[in-house]
Amino acid sequence: KASERPSSNHLINKPCQKSRLCSSTCPDNWSEFGGRCFHYVSVQMTWAEAEKNCQAMKAHLASVNNAEDNENIQKVIRAASLNATRTWIGGTDCQMNDLWLWSDGSHFLFSAWKPGQPDNWESNEACIEINHGGGNSLKHYLLKCLSCLNKHFNVASHK
Repeated sequence: KASERPSSNHLINKPCQKSRLCSSTCPDNWSEFGGRCFHYVSVQMTWAEAEKNCQAMKAHLASVNNAEDNENIQKVIRAASLNATRTWIGGTDCQMNDLWLWSDGSHFLFSAWKPGQPDNWESNEACIEINHGGGNSLKHYLLKCLSCLNKHFNVASHK
């Protein structure tokens, strides 16, 4: 319904269109990109602790499904991390070596591996971080496999 007054000061009662001006679909302190919400967690945890923490927020460690996701996750990290170089995301091959899966159940269709990765160094690397090796360009953020027991910051996401 809409009710309007004829003067320049009028009142309109209409349902809010889905836009940031009306309300965000993401919780406070989360960023919305491509219909997904992302949140940088600035507490260092193991990969499993980070995933459990994400699930408590009704989310998962972030999956990278395409180049746009990759860039958006990097933007979240850059905006919040104060130059942290290592950040957990949701990739793992814990169930079977070299069978990479995302913790949210999505298929592993996109990757931007750091050269030489994944290498499963000393048969002990089953989780994925976005590793920022320096520089200001987004191209410096690459995927790297790492021991899941290391403690890093992380990025959560949900739809």
